[in-house]
Amino acid sequence: MTIDPKPAKVDCTAKLRVTSDGPVKVTLTGCGAVRCGAVRCGAAREFEAGTTVLDLVDLPLL
Repeated sequence: MTIDPKPAKVDCTAKLRVTSDGPVKVTLTGCGAVRCGAVRCGAAREFEAGTTVLDLVDLPLL
């Protein structure tokens, strides 16, 4: 899943709250970061980085 932080009204330090029944890879456009919810997914930053919580259900997707 790719998220553009500007329309989502967050920045590159956003904290993600994801519920999934499988591996999840989230890319924040323009941030150079990939957030992962699976052990095998490499991440440029910690999955729980930042202080803003994104509820992915309400975010605009690219």
